[in-house]
Amino acid sequence: MLVLAASLTPQGTFWEQPIDVVLNQILISFGWIPIVIVLMWGFILMWQNYRQGIYVSGLRWVLLAIDVPTATEQSPKAVENLFAQLYGSYSSLTWKEKWIIGKVQPVFSFEIASTEGYIQFYVRTQVRYRDVIEAGIYAQYPDAEITEADDYTSWAPTHFPGELYEVWGSELETKKPYIFPIRTYVEFEDKLTGEIKDPMSQILEGMAKMKPGEHYWYQILVQPNGNDWRKEGEKFINKVFGVEEKHKKGMLETGFNTVMSVPNAVLDQALGINVMPGEHHEDADQWKAFKLTMTEREQVDGVLRKIGKVGFMVKIRQVYVADKKVYDKNARTAFVKGFLAIFTHLNWNYIGLYGHSTPKDDYFWQRWVYTEKQAKLVKGYKYRSWGIGRNPFWLNVEELATLWHFPTVSAKPPLVRRAEAKRGEPPVGLPFTMEEVELPKGPPKPGLIARPRQLGTPPPPEPEYDEHGHGGGHGKGHGDSHGKAGHGDAHGKPHAASHATVHPEPLEVPEAPPVHLPQHPSAHQDSHPATPHKPVVHAVPAVHESEREAGLDATDMGPPADIQLPGPPPGWKPEEPE
Repeated sequence: MLVLAASLTPQGTFWEQPIDVVLNQILISFGWIPIVIVLMWGFILMWQNYRQGIYVSGLRWVLLAIDVPTATEQSPKAVENLFAQLYGSYSSLTWKEKWIIGKVQPVFSFEIASTEGYIQFYVRTQVRYRDVIEAGIYAQYPDAEITEADDYTSWAPTHFPGELYEVWGSELETKKPYIFPIRTYVEFEDKLTGEIKDPMSQILEGMAKMKPGEHYWYQILVQPNGNDWRKEGEKFINKVFGVEEKHKKGMLETGFNTVMSVPNAVLDQALGINVMPGEHHEDADQWKAFKLTMTEREQVDGVLRKIGKVGFMVKIRQVYVADKKVYDKNARTAFVKGFLAIFTHLNWNYIGLYGHSTPKDDYFWQRWVYTEKQAKLVKGYKYRSWGIGRNPFWLNVEELATLWHFPTVSAKPPLVRRAEAKRGEPPVGLPFTMEEVELPKGPPKPGLIARPRQLGTPPPPEPEYDEHGHGGGHGKGHGDSHGKAGHGDAHGKPHAASHATVHPEPLEVPEAPPVHLPQHPSAHQDSHPATPHKPVVHAVPAVHESEREAGLDATDMGPPADIQLPGPPPGWKPEEPE
């Protein structure tokens, strides 16, 4: 600044110096400003990354295994609604949350794993969003089953070359700008029958071909991050139709122009050099919209359809892990490239392998980093990393539902884990309690029906039983007033001297009045004369007490009061007690 101030003196000695000296003095005076700005911005981003790492390490995650319904008539539109519902997890971050706490938008992982040919759908989410995922799936697929599962990638090696396993895979990317859509399930609908030729069936069929020892994993990471991405699509449409774009300067551009305005004015006055030319506006062609080609019209329609739906930032990975004895890279590479070609639209966009993350060994310099790319790819998949590998790109909910959805009713891929039973809900009025309720005890001992004891009174002593179930026959009785032990007789009945024996007071059950049923009219028409009615004597069969089960049976309860049982057969007599 002092040099510049000296150069503005009337002598004008500064401008009489050679041009290289003038530019050197200007660079020394003002060149440090952009360097300081870049360094400060770099340190700010490092701080933000550090705080975000601490925030993410404190999150709790859960992996949900989804058994798809056996027969569902839902189209990929149902999963599109699920992705649209997840956009509700997006929140506008405050300055404190973004730069101090390090909070980031939630990341969801939608995965399909083929373990030796057996296919399972997974969703990994934060614990706080588990209900959102389950509600979204059950709303569209009521018969689906969702369970918490262990991480199926925990055993995969992360250091190569390994002794047992070999790995190949890649991250996926769109080969054209993300504003152009890929081929979605809407283009797979048959115009005549209205049936969707499910593109997922080819992927699942290929996964089912995995042999014992082979594993294929497919992962889509999604993050809601606002809708500013659609502005690029609007710019493309305006450019195609010849609409002049209004440029709005950002904060950095405005600050840079302010700082450089002084040296730019000095150079313009001294040398006639303007390093900050003004904006140049071209005359717009008002008839350009009528000069579009068929390809441009199709591109405009595709971009307009894509930016009209909610979008997510996306990272896609696929990993092939196999035992070295059955490892077949050539066959699995053809399978991956084949199913990616299904979503290709040459006038719009298509998905391909991201070369910087794909292990290749065609040339000797590629072999130098082959194992490093293998380890990096497996780590990114296992940790569901948002930072490892390619930068995220944008897909809308229709494209996401095309790349990850449950098979439709027309697609019947084998070995897909399906729900084995329908899911039901309990009745609405069913009472329930969160308290622990003590279950009822077993039935009382035979021959005892005691009254409920009053609170505060000691429990009555329990009588002892012999091997036949008789009380007091072989055990020690209770002592009398003289301290002598009372003994029972042969039938277990205590003597009068054992008056201290305590028995629970039996319940008084009133006898039911006798009820006589009227005879059937056909009884009077019998050939035998009517006999006078005699009272029926119910015989009590001799049942040993040890053979009787605990509880109440028909013998204990007796017949109902309104039923008259037949009497004993003629000549029957009760057995005499021994």
